[in-house]
Amino acid sequence: MDPGSDVTGPSSAAGTPAKQPGVSKAVRCDQAIFTSVGSAIASGYRLVAASRGLKTEEKQQIIKCSPSHDGLCDTSPEAVGVSCYPLATGRLAVAYTCCAGLEQSARGGQRIYTRAVVLAEEDLGTFAYNPFDVVRSLIAGGGGTPDLKPPTELPALELSATIGPDYGTLSDCVGTVGIGWTRCVLDHLLAGRPTVIVGDFGAAELIEAVLLGLPGPLRARLSFAAGLRYSLARGFGLSALAGDPVRLRQSLRGHEIDLLEPAADQAGPAPADGAWGRMVQHRWEQGRWSDLVGVTSRRYGDCSAATLDRCGELCARRDELSDLDCDGLIGTLNKYAGTAPQEEPAGELTATLVSDALRELTDRLCTAPIDDLTRYWGAVTDLWKRSAATSVRLSPLVAGMLKRMTRLSPIAAAKAASRLLASVGVGRNGTAVRQALDDLLDHLGEWLHDQPIDGLRMLEAPLRHWPPSGALGDRVRQLEQQLAARVADQPAAGVEAAS
Repeated sequence: MDPGSDVTGPSSAAGTPAKQPGVSKAVRCDQAIFTSVGSAIASGYRLVAASRGLKTEEKQQIIKCSPSHDGLCDTSPEAVGVSCYPLATGRLAVAYTCCAGLEQSARGGQRIYTRAVVLAEEDLGTFAYNPFDVVRSLIAGGGGTPDLKPPTELPALELSATIGPDYGTLSDCVGTVGIGWTRCVLDHLLAGRPTVIVGDFGAAELIEAVLLGLPGPLRARLSFAAGLRYSLARGFGLSALAGDPVRLRQSLRGHEIDLLEPAADQAGPAPADGAWGRMVQHRWEQGRWSDLVGVTSRRYGDCSAATLDRCGELCARRDELSDLDCDGLIGTLNKYAGTAPQEEPAGELTATLVSDALRELTDRLCTAPIDDLTRYWGAVTDLWKRSAATSVRLSPLVAGMLKRMTRLSPIAAAKAASRLLASVGVGRNGTAVRQALDDLLDHLGEWLHDQPIDGLRMLEAPLRHWPPSGALGDRVRQLEQQLAARVADQPAAGVEAAS
């Protein structure tokens, strides 16, 4: 681990710490301390204190996974490490390791001190499924300071997600390691391959950056260590550390564990195919950490490759919206609007895609020239008529297009409205479309007083297709009477038709 890094996530100009969901909820956690403290009855590294709620098997696993003498890669007094691992009881341990003065035994060096926090897997969701947020909360509450004279029975902890990642630091780390190698680590984890990555980089920052590319529930099931000397016995799924790659390679020989060495090839291996991985890499490259966390830190009911790629594809389609023309935006809405309910978060991501596509299309068409309005009117209204759901979603767009046509070409607006009403009538118009129709009739009533005969004649056919009854029908009949009177008063010869 980089001794200059700070896992508490200080703010920086390059990135604002994330505000975590559920910050008002305090999570009750058990805790334990593992270190070397001499006493009249015992010495050496052991579990010196624990809260009452810890079970025997949880204590045994914490002892197995906690580093002892010379257990940190960095030998300086400022060295720290972070680890996280699921427990056999179904809970999760998040551990912060630091130095607590000099080793009390004759071995010399720094005394290693670990405080482990144990919480339910579902409670990790309060921390946006980020174990490093748990560590930051622990440190903010004073839990990162070594206590070498703790009571044998510790109180339970109350932790809240108050400090998020420093996205600028994470971007710097990804840049140091290389986007290709960072993606390689992500691909290994998605494939379930135990991995060790070694090099001169911030180990905790790298693991946190990669974790934010995993769906939340997968993070809770992953065991990892940052800044700890490697140990096969601990069986972590991911280890990031500084060390001698030659010795590590020898230690891993005969075991199905991948060793990654970014310093050997800065470009990194070719990425695995998959929409999820591409989506995560795209956000790393652009520094869109908040957007990434918004997608990944959700309660995924299904973390299969197919589900993740479907979610990645939805995000990719959303990224492309600003580059699409109106045909492309309508095609996106045709594909995704009104789709059957999906398991979350795919359903919510679909709704966001549809909403953003509709907003983009509305911005385009509600300021478009008359030719574009008439060109896309049929496609938009066909989509609007598809279902009750699409009718609600697209009503503001249909109303906006009709209002703009009314201002640019009343005849074109009347023709567009008559085609719409001939197919659906008035019942499903909704408030916005009904108001646009009323505005059109008001405008036509004023417009026809100044029009020559040919322009008036062009209005006769559209009006005949409007509904014959109801408040709207009554207004149209009045307008037809006004039109007939104006036609009777106008000469027909040599008058240029209105556009």
